[in-house]
Amino acid sequence: MTTKRQNEKGKLFETLIKKVDVAIKHKFYLEASWIQYSIIEERLLSIVKKIDNRNPGNGFKVDKCLTRLKVLITKENNELLKRHFTVEFIERIRSWKNNRNSIMHDLAKKHITETRIKNLAIDGNKLMRELNATIMRFKKDWKKN
Repeated sequence: MTTKRQNEKGKLFETLIKKVDVAIKHKFYLEASWIQYSIIEERLLSIVKKIDNRNPGNGFKVDKCLTRLKVLITKENNELLKRHFTVEFIERIRSWKNNRNSIMHDLAKKHITETRIKNLAIDGNKLMRELNATIMRFKKDWKKN
């Protein structure tokens, strides 16, 4: 059953993904990475909320979501999550997030090449889309159970 809120959220994500594509096309790589980060964070938080059946609060950002997913897969042996998420995938997201944060913090301190920023946006786009597809498959399986 689709609720109004999910439709609104889906439309918002669709709009944001289009903005990412436009930003990359026009070489606004930092803007693209900011939007990607926001989508990734929201997607990860929604999975953690669903699995834990509670709202973890505002302090639960990307790093904590990734850590929680990793624990659920490795230590708590959540079979449904294991079907869709791998530790390798979680670590690729974490690595991208760390690279993004490094670039953001270093912008005012040193020269960051356009190539590095472009690669951040391109890699972020791939991860964001892979995460979106993974979560859609996960939610489809979740509804079956």
